[in-house]
Amino acid sequence: DFPAEYERFHTRDPDYVPPGGESATQFRDRVMAALESIAAEAAGKRVAVVTHGGVLGIAYRQAMDIPLEARRGYSLANASLNHIRYAAGRWLIEAWGDVAHLPAESPDEP
Repeated sequence: DFPAEYERFHTRDPDYVPPGGESATQFRDRVMAALESIAAEAAGKRVAVVTHGGVLGIAYRQAMDIPLEARRGYSLANASLNHIRYAAGRWLIEAWGDVAHLPAESPDEP
């Protein structure tokens, strides 16, 4: 229904705001503000944050200093455990994409 907006979305312009939405930059800023608030409130503690791949992608990019306009070159496994530490004002990836807790897929399953 929105071919011009669809094309613009695919330019990977981090400042493009689709109608009724937010830009990748706005999304990153919102996500990082929330994660930094959680980190500040839980200083010295271990917490679990359950989220979707978009938020994980932002956290990974932040920790690895990957710009928003870069194509994703890392995996995002469903139901994976991702260990991220906030220390001295920096996000650090300690473990990424851990799926050891998930049952192995049976060869009989599709």
